[in-house]
Amino acid sequence: MEDTTVATIDDVRAVLSRVSFAPSCLDMGWQWEVEELRVGAEGTLKGWHVNTTFQRPDTDTGIVGTGRGRKEFVAVGTSESGVVKTAWLLAELIVRHELMEAFLYRGVRIFDPHHTVDELSLPHRMREKK
Repeated sequence: MEDTTVATIDDVRAVLSRVSFAPSCLDMGWQWEVEELRVGAEGTLKGWHVNTTFQRPDTDTGIVGTGRGRKEFVAVGTSESGVVKTAWLLAELIVRHELMEAFLYRGVRIFDPHHTVDELSLPHRMREKK
């Protein structure tokens, strides 16, 4: 099978439509969002921002809804393999994020992915004060 390249938004969507998940605890209703990235006065197509959506309980309310991951760039001319590997990365980031939210020690979320850089640096700053 030849590793073709993507040239249009339909090409990207066609590759992503072939991504699926086996029945497991990771079957989270994954969907893909793709938006064109055009630059310059001519609106030259440079590529696409791709992200994934998924079903999960909200971290604060517990109500199941749609979550969205970060956007990653796929350039015009990226190989099919590159698009698939980007989809893998996006799913992997979501799973890691959700695990960080769900993992508790003594009832506390110790790996909260929503902490700011300032909050993450707090332990270091507290040690410096001693």
